[in-house]
Amino acid sequence: LTSLLIMMEPFWQTRGLAKERCPRVACPCQAFYVKASMPSMKRPAAAKAASATLKKAKMEAKSDPLKLLCDSVTAGLCRSSETPTSVLTMLTSMAEAAFTSHKEDRHKYQENVIDMIGDVLRGAAAESQKSLEQLRGKIEGMGEMRLQREAAVQSAQAEVDAKLASTRVSKFALAEDAQAFAAAKEALSAAQAALKAASRELDRHLKAKDHLLMTIADFLKPLAEGSVESGSAQRLTTSLMASLTKLGLDESMMSAIPEAIAKEPAARGAFDSSVVASLQDELDKRINASDQHITDSETNKAKAEAKVQEAQVAFDSAKDKQHRGASTYNDIRGIQKNAEENLRVASKELAAVEPETRATKQELAAAEKDFEEFCSGPKRVFEELRDGHALLASAYDMPGKVAAEANEQDAAADKAPDSEGETDD
Repeated sequence: LTSLLIMMEPFWQTRGLAKERCPRVACPCQAFYVKASMPSMKRPAAAKAASATLKKAKMEAKSDPLKLLCDSVTAGLCRSSETPTSVLTMLTSMAEAAFTSHKEDRHKYQENVIDMIGDVLRGAAAESQKSLEQLRGKIEGMGEMRLQREAAVQSAQAEVDAKLASTRVSKFALAEDAQAFAAAKEALSAAQAALKAASRELDRHLKAKDHLLMTIADFLKPLAEGSVESGSAQRLTTSLMASLTKLGLDESMMSAIPEAIAKEPAARGAFDSSVVASLQDELDKRINASDQHITDSETNKAKAEAKVQEAQVAFDSAKDKQHRGASTYNDIRGIQKNAEENLRVASKELAAVEPETRATKQELAAAEKDFEEFCSGPKRVFEELRDGHALLASAYDMPGKVAAEANEQDAAADKAPDSEGETDD
């Protein structure tokens, strides 16, 4: 009986049956076996407190020792999750009355109650065994789970490596596209600059020709033909010389022109006529040269415009290609990030296998211990109470022995001298 009650200790502890007991006694069953040979304390007050606690435990054990055994059985009944609460309540209320009678004196209804309690306990044991099997199967599956998750990590890593390679290729292609775009942009800028230069050159020749034509029409022709009004010859001559100065003519001609051009045609001598004729020929040559320059400038401008158009087409093509390359790179980079995220998740799941396995093993160990305590506690107590009454007689004999031991310790404590003023060593 002693070993049986000691094995029932965890069930009293876990189900609150050890309340109001001696703090030095781990469970109610030990209250029956508190030794009277506890070492004496220096302070009589502490010794008296311990004696009072022993007396309390003695009175509880003396009051109803069978109830502790029945409480163990009813605690085992509460483990059943398939039995309705009303049935458990009924069996709990009837258990003590059924177990109190000797086996040969039990009524058939008491036997029925005990049989039902046995069925519930067997069902609770079956539930625990099923839970144990599930935990063992889960632990066995952890190895396969680890292999699967390792394979998932390897697959995810291979996917990341492949996407990294694709990303590098796309990145290099994008860099080449960027270089081509920069070259196309520079070529377009050069073509546009050449076009502007050709346009300025053409404008310069056009203005030079206009200046020549204006000089001839407004100044040279009226003075050479003598069709100017009286008194205006000197003013037109001055204007003509100012206009001719910009043309960069020969100095000897420039020095002879004012005097020769200012005379009336009839008053000019051979030299004067030669000077006027030479000036007209020179200006005509300048006009012809301007025409040639204008033609060349127009050709150059047309070529520059064509090059600008060509450079613009190349620029637009390079720009579009760069945009498409950037979009492709971003898409591939996004796929790479997804692959990296999948690898992170797979690695996290793989890392969780070990703690999950450890937690499951701990859960299995706790469940096995709990089931072992159930078998050695409520189940065994039930079988003892069901099969005979020797346990009952022993249970009722124990309080007297415990009380005698406690009384002896009380007497020893009462004889100790009162030394409240003393201090502990």
